[in-house]
Amino acid sequence: MACRPTGSLASPIQSSLRLLLRLHETTSDKQPISLVEWLNERLNTFAALPPERPLTFGDLRKSITPESPNGITLKMITTSLTFGRPFTLPFESNEFYFSPSELGQYLPAEVITWMENHPPQEHANANHHEKIDLNGLKPLPDADDLPVILAVRLSLSFPFLFCAVPLYAVDFTRRRRAVDEPAPAERVPGDSVGHDEARTPERVWFADGGITSNFPFHLFDSPIPRWPTFGLDLADLRPDRKPDDGRTWIPNKNLSGIAHLWTRLGTLPSFTGAAPFAFSMIDAARNWMDNLQSTVPGYRDRIVHVYLDPREGGLNLNMPPDVVTALSGYGVQAADHLIQHFIDGTDGGKPTPMTWDNHRWIRYRSTTSLLQQFLSNYADSMDNPEPGDPNIMTLVARGENDPPPTGYRFLPDQREVALEVTEQLRELGDGMKEKGLQKGAPKPEPALRVRPKF
Repeated sequence: MACRPTGSLASPIQSSLRLLLRLHETTSDKQPISLVEWLNERLNTFAALPPERPLTFGDLRKSITPESPNGITLKMITTSLTFGRPFTLPFESNEFYFSPSELGQYLPAEVITWMENHPPQEHANANHHEKIDLNGLKPLPDADDLPVILAVRLSLSFPFLFCAVPLYAVDFTRRRRAVDEPAPAERVPGDSVGHDEARTPERVWFADGGITSNFPFHLFDSPIPRWPTFGLDLADLRPDRKPDDGRTWIPNKNLSGIAHLWTRLGTLPSFTGAAPFAFSMIDAARNWMDNLQSTVPGYRDRIVHVYLDPREGGLNLNMPPDVVTALSGYGVQAADHLIQHFIDGTDGGKPTPMTWDNHRWIRYRSTTSLLQQFLSNYADSMDNPEPGDPNIMTLVARGENDPPPTGYRFLPDQREVALEVTEQLRELGDGMKEKGLQKGAPKPEPALRVRPKF
């Protein structure tokens, strides 16, 4: 389940602010354990595992039951501040290392021991065939052996409360100096590497996944879903909302949930007035994709909006029991909305059009419209190359000894399949140009495009 928090973004990487940042040594029985220790204990208790055996992604994947024949797939998002991009957890490549002593300040000792004792079968850096000085660093385990609590900590870096987490990776783009090239008088991070110098891994800082992907619906989605993925949007309480309206809302008809989300800004010419503008700029840069995605057909109908007043959620770390109880009640209300719509086919006890079948139909209708446009453009590009450009089919049919481009060529058996499939797609695209499947499709119209996988 995806959950998007409300509020403005403040700096999440204040490494000096360590309120709940790292583990601490318990000096007395009265001193509380850290949040990460508590989470680790809860995960192991739920999974019926001993303390020295942390819950891993492989444990979940292999937990096959009649109700879950494919096991449990858990994914999270973290943000690499060093690389300026999100990553999906567990990592899909074995490129990262960790320092046992350093990471031990963030995770329980038994988790670090597990990770040291479960190195990956193969590390991605082996493909570079260069000498690497690990200097005590250890490679992260394979995805199946990666502890869930590490992924939780990597994806969790609430502003001002949790500092970024350091892993390590090798920068193979750093230039290697020639044999007769002298070393720089003073070494600086990112400078050139000596001709026979071993490369060394450098820190890669990871912080809250919400910095780059606050509403990762895409992790479990498919064009026509076999099961729904639900989302909770924690939003500020609207001043126009009636007291008896409750604190939760979900679209109750196909045209609901399309309107823009408003952030009202003042016009005071002072620092007090400038601060909201600054935070709004950060929020717009961070959340624009999520804000647009939440209005897309087939997405907005499965998002429950939970409205919180200034005392609830956010940075309110010491909420009184009555507020905590109220928040729990909002969660129950949100779940009830989803059960009514997607299981019972009702809203407030009355029949509703916003059912599971309606959701699947909207997704099909929207996807088919996009496919018409995408395949029509595909066929048009195939049929009408620019003057002087070879036809794509000519490039597909190239053999090993034919002229460039030489990269990513098909193997002989692939080439025959590619020729057949490409022609079928071209014919399908030509045939769809005048079908009119876009007419009456759900709005606002989304886009079907190639984007990076993370």
